[in-house]
Amino acid sequence: MTDDAILVGRTVDVSEYGLCVVTAPTTALKAGQSYRIELVGSSGAAISTVAEVRHVSAQRIGLRTRDRVLSAGVVVVPRPADSS
Repeated sequence: MTDDAILVGRTVDVSEYGLCVVTAPTTALKAGQSYRIELVGSSGAAISTVAEVRHVSAQRIGLRTRDRVLSAGVVVVPRPADSS
């Protein structure tokens, strides 16, 4: 993915350090790569962290977050990990 690319999805499962995200089919994300993600909760509160792609299927992405994630119902916006 490029620095200005945005991929929006909906979480279907959240654990302490992981997310399962449903999104449109994409080949932009690769397992093993890390991306900066922004999580926006239903209250509008946002969390920014880095996550490694652990699994990619037709419409689901498994992410392992660097930081602890405690929110549910978030929107995920991946960006390359080295961007600010």
